[in-house]
Amino acid sequence: MLFYQLLLPGFIFFVRQLWCSSILKRVSCTVIFIILALSVTYSTTVTGLTASFKFGQVFLTWNKNTSGSAFFLVYRSTSPITSGTQLSSCEYLGYVNDSSSVDHNISKADKILRYIVIDSAGVPLQSSKGLFVATTEDNGTYYYAVTVSISNVEDKTIIAGSNSLQTAIIETVHAPRAVFREIRIINGKSIEIYTWFQSMKVPHGPLMNKIGFLAYGISVNRNNATLLKPLRYRFHPGGQTFLSNIDNTNSDEVLINVEDYLPHDKDAGWWGTNGNYNFYKPPLDSDIPPATGINYNFSDDRLLKTLNWILSKFPVDSNRVYIDGSSFGAVGAFFFPLHHPEKIAAAKVSVGIFNLGFLNDYNPKCTFNPGEKNRVDGDLRLGTVASNLPTNVGFPTYSVLNGSWWFHQFNTTDFPVFYTISGKQDELMGWTEKVAFYDSVNANRIGGYFFWDNRDHGGTIGKTWDDSNFSLYRYRKNRSFPAFSYCSVNENPGNGNGTDGALFGSINGCLDWNDNSIIDESSQWNIKIFTRNLKKYTGEIILAPDSCSADVTPRRLQQFQPQAGNTLSWKLYHKNQLVQSGTIPYSEGLIVIPQVKIYKDT
Repeated sequence: MLFYQLLLPGFIFFVRQLWCSSILKRVSCTVIFIILALSVTYSTTVTGLTASFKFGQVFLTWNKNTSGSAFFLVYRSTSPITSGTQLSSCEYLGYVNDSSSVDHNISKADKILRYIVIDSAGVPLQSSKGLFVATTEDNGTYYYAVTVSISNVEDKTIIAGSNSLQTAIIETVHAPRAVFREIRIINGKSIEIYTWFQSMKVPHGPLMNKIGFLAYGISVNRNNATLLKPLRYRFHPGGQTFLSNIDNTNSDEVLINVEDYLPHDKDAGWWGTNGNYNFYKPPLDSDIPPATGINYNFSDDRLLKTLNWILSKFPVDSNRVYIDGSSFGAVGAFFFPLHHPEKIAAAKVSVGIFNLGFLNDYNPKCTFNPGEKNRVDGDLRLGTVASNLPTNVGFPTYSVLNGSWWFHQFNTTDFPVFYTISGKQDELMGWTEKVAFYDSVNANRIGGYFFWDNRDHGGTIGKTWDDSNFSLYRYRKNRSFPAFSYCSVNENPGNGNGTDGALFGSINGCLDWNDNSIIDESSQWNIKIFTRNLKKYTGEIILAPDSCSADVTPRRLQQFQPQAGNTLSWKLYHKNQLVQSGTIPYSEGLIVIPQVKIYKDT
């Protein structure tokens, strides 16, 4: 009796040869026993590595040949990578996990697993494929290699033509473009869907995160636009996705929705995370916030690059770009134009937060108080307020994410017009920090309208205002406007306790101006200003005062650009009668005309 053992991946075959006898002859017969092995052996080297270059980015794909616990490390070099000993001298670009070909954003929206498309209107990648997207930093020819790490052990085996490119990729620096995925008809509207690929590599610098790239969904409703139209750049609230309400346009706008969810279904707060934050592992209650490292604004950077691409591709007016966001989306709708004011004409921020480092809301259930959900999530992404880790933009985290601090630091910047609405009973985003914010917009002469009422987060109780007192599309980036401050008839928001101060009110709500009256020339700036009625969401009218006073600061001046040392004279007329006048010695910075009388019947 003879035994043979044959080994194949996943199975062990035992073959036993038996001698059988009969009266006339001896015959041999073979019996095969198949026993399933207890463990499966996979290759630890990927195969079929291919690359394609498109608009400043290289798309690498490969056959995974590995278990679901594997990670794939990507290297770049100016010379062929033929041995694992070369890897330490190559440029390391980060790693991805076993689901790198999954389109996490559209999978979340559709509630079904979908895969990434890397060629315009192409076929989605197969589940057996791995994907990495690298952004070109310098013109040249480059080689790539992919290795596998399992249980933190990297197999550095290099097989040319299998997990290492034998032919160089010719690359040129170019502004990346989103990749077109498909067109969908949503409620009768034609919606274009794209994917933005964000590299985590700082050009000629470090990785912003050890995970090498992210894929973000973008949806576009052209709204039949052919000539240049206003653009609404919308950041969705929590519980929605980048496809939510994309069919709902206002007037003749082009509407574009963006996404912020990471592969583990959490988000980057529309700004970024710590360099050690794990996008693949859902945070646990037992996780510890980072106490070291740098917080990187990769999501903010991606939103800016996406907007630049939009402006280059779609029929939109770059002077009429508007930001819109509520709740979770309001975080991005405030901080994005705060940090990139040169791009935005006006921003509409509904039930948001203006200081992500504020810890002490009067409502103990506020989700940004210590130990509550949004504070815990924020701490895991960015570290605690006490640690106040550094950022790649040169300032501590909770200065960058504090609107009042930013206004004070850069108060001469031409910020867009802001419209905000907040609730005194909003336990999700809080109320107390708004009072300091209102003080800041006055002190730093920030243009806009800042409303509040006694609503909860969803506006189901205590609501006074809707959005009828603000026209988002009125404003232009290339047209100056007056920023009002210290208006004599502003309501008192109180001391930060939701039961103190006026139940509803506004900063600058009753003030307005005539756009057509603006004269912005090298020698003069003229404008007609007046008080206006306000309307409650019920339709009830709140009559404007006959007159009031406020400081007036010309913002976004186009032609009127005085020089340091000039003396500026100003005059106020009402019904053709000179009412006020004065002079201002100008020494650079903002021009502030103090306590101007403003009339209803101007």
